[in-house]
Amino acid sequence: MARKSRRRRVAASPEIRATNRLTADGASSYLQIKRRIQWIEQEWLLPRCPKIGRTPSKALCDYVRAHDISWDWLLCGDLKGLQRMIQRRRADKTAASPESLKAKLARLSESEREVVRKLIDRFADGDA
Repeated sequence: MARKSRRRRVAASPEIRATNRLTADGASSYLQIKRRIQWIEQEWLLPRCPKIGRTPSKALCDYVRAHDISWDWLLCGDLKGLQRMIQRRRADKTAASPESLKAKLARLSESEREVVRKLIDRFADGDA
């Protein structure tokens, strides 16, 4: 009598299991993708996204690349993808140069400059 061989299951990585769970929960439906795009447009003040259909269009792909939107987050709702995307966006923002700050201060009235000085002193003292 021949012995039946059991099919061995390969253990999936936590990322694959999470993606499968999100897909089963409906996180990758085109309506969910549309909601995520609408949220990021509002949050980041982006221009309107091209039409979102059941499959990603070339225009949508160009939009996602142009605005550095995470595909993991957009397609699956992966929160780690959202976190990476926000960290990249924060890292891209640079501090104002001293010259630009001097120019901005010069445009203020004397009373406004005094308010700014008091605020800076307050933050420097740690009272804020």
